[in-house]
Amino acid sequence: MFKKSVVALISAVTLAACVQAPPRITAEEQFGTPPPDAPFAGSVWGLVEVGGQALTASRASLEFSTDGRLDGFGGCNPFGGSYSLDGSTLSIGDDMVTGAAACAEESGTAAEKALLEALPRTHTFEVADGRLTLTASDGTTTRFVAIPQTLGGTSWTVSTLGTGTALTGVIEGTELTVAFTEEGKASGKAGCNGFGGDFTDVDGVLTVTELAGEAAACTEPEGIMEQETAFLNALGSPAFIHRDARGLTLRDVQEGSIVMQLVAKS
Repeated sequence: MFKKSVVALISAVTLAACVQAPPRITAEEQFGTPPPDAPFAGSVWGLVEVGGQALTASRASLEFSTDGRLDGFGGCNPFGGSYSLDGSTLSIGDDMVTGAAACAEESGTAAEKALLEALPRTHTFEVADGRLTLTASDGTTTRFVAIPQTLGGTSWTVSTLGTGTALTGVIEGTELTVAFTEEGKASGKAGCNGFGGDFTDVDGVLTVTELAGEAAACTEPEGIMEQETAFLNALGSPAFIHRDARGLTLRDVQEGSIVMQLVAKS
């Protein structure tokens, strides 16, 4: 009896050793390969390291506009302010404002706090190979990578749809998804039916063409077919691409209104 128990225990340990947990990606890997020629102003920078500590996941990003404006998201709250440049010297204005929402996870709160404390201490900056390094006077660094504004090789789940001036959540019990391949193909699920088509993402504009899908008619949950029609109509209209640490936002090229917001599909 004892011998059998020992054998069973050894077998269990051996099996556990063979079943490895999926590798944890770094925040830098999370954002994909950065465009090597990303400019300081006009790029979306995803946070990968703060206070010398590399992050394993990040929902924080920031953008420097060409007119001296700084806007970003710390992981829980949006923030904004002004900045000025003098050669490689970067000064963050003392007019920084931020929201006051609490993060669902303690790690998010800590990362946001560290970022907002680090930004005002910035003394110099360096951009190289799609990476931005902010250095404080005491030598501590905060690092970012440029988030690609292209879609090939990415998969997304819709969180909200734009309806005129309002944003509405996806109907409970339904899922809207879209995946973009490196070969220019788009496919996904529109709630009831699957679909496919071609796409381009040139100069920051997504254009999906040749959309075709299945023809099933779902009756539940209520509104599923109307939602499917709205989703496919929105996807089939040219839209500006904006990717940041929170996900993907598509805006109508004519009016600038949000047509949908999406999160990376896990």
